[in-house]
Amino acid sequence: MKQIEAGFGIGQKKKVPQLFILVVSQRLGEMGLAHFMGLKTAHYINGTYTRHFDARRNMEKLSENDLLFFKKNVVKHFSFLEENHNMNFIGIRESGCNDPRDHVLIASYISDEIKISIGWNKGANSLTIIIKFKMDSLSHRQSFVYFEAFIDFITHGKTSPVVPYIKPRMSARKINLVLRNRKKVFSDGLEIVIKEISSRVREHFDDIKYTTSDIIKEYHEWYENESA
Repeated sequence: MKQIEAGFGIGQKKKVPQLFILVVSQRLGEMGLAHFMGLKTAHYINGTYTRHFDARRNMEKLSENDLLFFKKNVVKHFSFLEENHNMNFIGIRESGCNDPRDHVLIASYISDEIKISIGWNKGANSLTIIIKFKMDSLSHRQSFVYFEAFIDFITHGKTSPVVPYIKPRMSARKINLVLRNRKKVFSDGLEIVIKEISSRVREHFDDIKYTTSDIIKEYHEWYENESA
């Protein structure tokens, strides 16, 4: 099978089968969560799916009603970030609007220490949270972590993710299993998933806020070698 260059983790590129195009760039910021997750040929990873799977779907772009529903539930369930942690909600952005498979809504909260971005890709059954740490001791790449994977790391696997995520060295069979499990997670509706993942953020907020650069660096080393 033809091999292509693709990215796993943050800014890490390897040769992989063309069947699974999972390209990750290094950028978040104003470029949007989808740009951080993937380049033009990629799809929203850790929400991830591939064009191989998407070809089987008849997908439509997210509607205005989708945007309003997402915003209403993010503001409702993540209000504790503003009320208890002095974070500011800076709104909803869209990315990947030209292709329904890439269309992501991104809600962001920001403080002096961290930025929390919540990305929803409807077609991928994906709700992914990215944390950006503002630490001078971290490189640009190191400053970003996947929330669910980070909690998996610091709890030594004792905390199951709300939305199953794809690990860098997963086999095709395991990726397919993750995608099927994501579909089950979203079967009760988006609001339930937002509520559950917001509760997880509330539970582990201090773990995020008071973590150290050394722990974050250890997380990256762990994440980039994960396969199970």
